[in-house]
Amino acid sequence: IKQGEFAGARSLLEGIKQPPELRARAQESLAVLENRESGRVNLLRLRLAARLGAPNWMIEKRYIKALVDLHYPVRALNELKTCLATAPYRAESWQMLSKLLEQINRPEEAAIALSMAEANDVYLDRRGEVPL
Repeated sequence: IKQGEFAGARSLLEGIKQPPELRARAQESLAVLENRESGRVNLLRLRLAARLGAPNWMIEKRYIKALVDLHYPVRALNELKTCLATAPYRAESWQMLSKLLEQINRPEEAAIALSMAEANDVYLDRRGEVPL
């Protein structure tokens, strides 16, 4: 993909069927490839990638960010809540939730989410904010 060999990359990525974790990464990479080719974001493919295999925060984060960027805040909120139900210890998820809640004008809930982020990561202030 980085070298611009889209046809070869597509062929290789579409051939990956197992294991589910690798297939999830392949689907994510296909979404990236499609974005480079057309400029559009394939939310369906990103959602599929997020659902395949074991939970993968990096894929989930890309999907949530795409939802926010494409102005689907309620869907992004629901995805974040699902992530937090399975991994409530991840400070970055709480921080993303706080930013999203601020954007949709729910400041009280945003403050609670930020306090959860800080409770889960004492170094959060030193690392800076998570972009949304």
